[in-house]
Order: sequence, then C-alpha cells, then structure tokens
Amino acid sequence: MKERRRLSQSMWRYGVLAAGVWLSGCGPDETGTADGGGPDLGAAGDLGLAGDLGGGGGQGLRLVVLDDESGAPIPARAIITAVPPTPAVNFDNPASTHGVGADGYGIAPGVLGAPEGVLLLTGDGTVPLRPGTYDVMLTHGPEWEAVTERVTVPAEGLAMLQGRLWRSVDTRGWLAADLHVHTGRSYDSFMGLASRVVSEVSVGVELIVTTDHNIASDLQPEVEALGYGPLARAIVGDEFNFAEGHGGVYPVPYDPAAADGGLTALALNYDTVRFIRGGPMFDRLHQLPTSPAVTVNHPRLPPDLGYYLNIGWAPPATLPTAGQFDAFELLNGYMSEPAQVAVLLRDWFFLLSSGTRVAALGSSDTHRLYDVKAGFPRTWLRVPTEDPTVFADGELAAAVKTGRAVASNGPFVQLMVDGAQVGDLVRNGTGVATLDLLVDAPGWIDVNTVRLYINGEKVEEYPVSRETRPLSHRRWRRALPGGDAWIVATASGSQPLPAALIGEHQAGQVLPLAVTNPVYIDGDGDGVWRPQIAQPDPGPLGPALQLPEEPSAHERTLESCEPPLWTDPSTWGTP
Repeated sequence: MKERRRLSQSMWRYGVLAAGVWLSGCGPDETGTADGGGPDLGAAGDLGLAGDLGGGGGQGLRLVVLDDESGAPIPARAIITAVPPTPAVNFDNPASTHGVGADGYGIAPGVLGAPEGVLLLTGDGTVPLRPGTYDVMLTHGPEWEAVTERVTVPAEGLAMLQGRLWRSVDTRGWLAADLHVHTGRSYDSFMGLASRVVSEVSVGVELIVTTDHNIASDLQPEVEALGYGPLARAIVGDEFNFAEGHGGVYPVPYDPAAADGGLTALALNYDTVRFIRGGPMFDRLHQLPTSPAVTVNHPRLPPDLGYYLNIGWAPPATLPTAGQFDAFELLNGYMSEPAQVAVLLRDWFFLLSSGTRVAALGSSDTHRLYDVKAGFPRTWLRVPTEDPTVFADGELAAAVKTGRAVASNGPFVQLMVDGAQVGDLVRNGTGVATLDLLVDAPGWIDVNTVRLYINGEKVEEYPVSRETRPLSHRRWRRALPGGDAWIVATASGSQPLPAALIGEHQAGQVLPLAVTNPVYIDGDGDGVWRPQIAQPDPGPLGPALQLPEEPSAHERTLESCEPPLWTDPSTWGTP
C-alpha cells in the first residue's frame, strides 16, 4: 500500500473551513460578483437546511469514516438513499438560483450537501435526517473499498454509522490526478473554491488541476486551509478556447494579483485566443516559461465543442496538427459511454501507428456536484514522489508529455514490457518480450476482461476472476512484430458504475474502463521510435457514434454559456 500521508491536526477541528472565493456567472445577466463569498461550508448559515430533509427535534445520522490502517478519519463521500416508505431526500441547496448541485452547500458543520448525499470534510459529521430507513455508501474513491450499510434514524436522537475503509488497490509510485476541473471562476460554473477542493479530495484525487476557461485559478490556499496539504496538491492550469475547440494547458504562470491570474498579460485571454487556430495555438502554449503540457479536450464532444469534429477529421486522413499537442482526453465525464470511447480509441491508435506519440488521459471535466462528478474519470500519473507537499508542477507536465499515465474511471492497470513501464521506450531486437500486466479494482467496481493491443491490433483477451487480489497479475512471454512498435492494455467491466457516484450524465451507460498509455518498443535498436506500420488505421473498434436527436441538458447549458459557435467556420481566423 501507499505510505500513509498524515493530515494536519488543524483539519480535525470540527467544522474547519476554508474561506473560498466564489465567482459566478454565465454572462452579464448573472448575479455572481468577483469578490462574492459563497455560503460557509461549515454550517447551514442563513440559507437554512434543505427543505425536504425534514426533521426537527435534533434527529439525524452521524457518519464517521476512518482509514482502516491508521484509524484516523479521512474525507469521504456518503451516498444516502431513502428506503421506502421513508420519503426521498435531497441534500442540495434549495435557495440556489443555478440549479441542482451547482454551487456546493454546507448543511451542517463539516458536511457539504449534494443531490444524492453528502461530502464529509474531515470524515466526521452529522447529517440532519427525518426518522426512517436509509441505505448508505461510504467511499473515498476507487483505490479504496467502500462500506455499504442500512441504517435506521430514530424519532429522537442520532443514529451512528462508522465505516473503516481499506485501501485495497496498490498504487505506489502513482498519483491520482483530475486534469480538467472547473470552479465558479469559470463562466460556466458556480462551484465555490473550497467546495471544489472537498469534492476532489473526498474521492481520493491527489493532484487537482484547475482548468477554468481563460482564467487562472489557484486552489492551493483552499487545500492548505482545509488541512489537506498532506493529501493533495492543486496546480494552476487553463482550459483555453481556440478557433476550433477547447484544450488544456498546465501548469501555467500564475499572478495572484491579477483578476484573471495573469493570462491577459500572456495574451491568453478569450478575446485573443478564440481567433487562433489549433496549430499556432499549440505552438504558442508550448513557449510558456512553465513548459506546460498541452492537450486537446473532449475532441468529439457534440454539438460543437470537439476539435476533431469541428475540423472534420477522422482516420485514415492525416491530422494536420499531429505531434503539436501532447495529449488528448480519451475519457471525459461527458463522453465515457463505450461507443464514444471506441471512436476515440480508433483515433488514438491511428495516430500512434502513424508515428505520433500522444498521451491518452482521463478527466472529469466537472462543473458541479451533479451531472459529472469530481474524479470520474481520472488519470493515474507515474511520478517521482507521492508526497504532495514536495510535488513540483513540472513533474505533472513531464508525466503527461511522456505518457506515464493510465486513464481510468475506476480500475487500475499496470503494464510492463521487459521491465519498462508505460511511457518508456525499451530496446528489444529479439522479437520476443516479457510482459507483466496487473489489474485491480475495489469490490464495488466490476472488472471482468483484459485486452492487449499491439500496433492497434487486439492480440489477446482474457477474463478476470474476483477470487484473487490483485484481480489479475499475469507474466508471460510473447512474440513482437518486427521493427518499432507500441503496446497498450485495457481492463473493463460489464456492470455500469453507480450514477450517484460518477454523475447522472449518461447514467447507467458508463462501464468501468482503464486504458494504459503505450510502452514503446525500439525494435531496430537505433534509440528512436519510428514505427513503420503498413495499416495504421485499425478500423472501427466498436459501434459507430450516433449523435443524439435532442441536445442533452448539458448541451443546452453549454449553448447558453459558450460564446463562440465553432460549427460556423466564419467565426474562425483573425478578427
């Protein structure tokens, strides 16, 4: 297991809270202000309790979530479902003008409310509930087993549930990162800064990369104020608009004295970048003094937010900007259904087999505590240190650029070839390699199939048993194709992830999936990776992607918030 990282004692003062800055607004008609403070997360305050919690008389449910190894409380999420005839509950902010789960709302000391349950800032809090029976799931994310119990809240007094969570998935050498995170400083989000930090840390995210649109936001002060310094590190990034879509860049230079974090001084404000096409934009960002990783976000997100869609690119045509960006989102919280992922896998495999090193990432793209939730999907990054207190921002960019990454919405996979790990180039002129492939996940995530791809071709598929821990660990020898090559592994399940945990968007359609980045094979021994693959396009890897006839609620929201209309090429180019 990972070395335990201790929380500062200040965190355990009951109800401790960071003073988060809130910025709201989706345009000039919204009510948010640049210096407006959201509700105090430590108490319900003037907003009062959510109306349908019912109660009175002081009854409720005290939740205590402990790390099984150390016995110390840990931040956690609790999904609370009423068992009929107990009336359904909603822990959201009834006074919000922005909709369900939009802003993060303190319902009690140390307890943040969400539509389906609560987030426990320290792992210890009391939830006001009417008398009745409830199913409760306690979780700290996909490296940990969950506790699920049925509890009854009495007419008077408190019910008590203490859960000890066991870290069952060994991720030593890796940190869990959410590389696409929005706060209320972004024009399409209303989430308080402290609330956003809690949402990430409560599900085990260790690197929180803020990517508010064309504005730099630093969450590290909230991380420290909440006492989360030993658990997580916040890194300043940006989700930049460009003429044909959206991308991510991190880390970026940050100026705390500037209202936008200093991006205008770098000529990265929206009015400038929205007229710059992809190639020049990627080149410009690579010149930043922070040497950032540059990514393409949700490249096929309809109706008009996907770069690949907007430029009309698909294999086997050549991608004009191949090699100019470091990574792309294979898994995004708004595009994680298997048919959608299959199309992006084909894109990626084609680029790799054409000789382009580009990393595949998983990111939540979370905006709220609702439709897409923090930390699902995520990217595990192989980094020099697991200690967030000494983690350097440049290590994040280096891991992404080299592809030392596993994209996942739950399972964990480690692939080694002749001792080399993902992102590495390993020399092998024998034509036979030793493969080592480990797959694991907690009991609440279904994993049943492992697949191995070499040069885009599925060469092996085998089942996973739930009778061992890790779920699968196989070491074997197999032949390699001649010349330079690449190898990727996936692990998947057939039971959908719980919508209450990952978000209601595509509810019931998101299956567990983890995808490694490649181990690169130097087959000719020249120290350079230049594959010569006759058929780089693997063809369809799953059902064709069908666009919905009606826009989703998320798409309608974006249409009301997003300034440009990328589907109209007349909006591209120079002003």
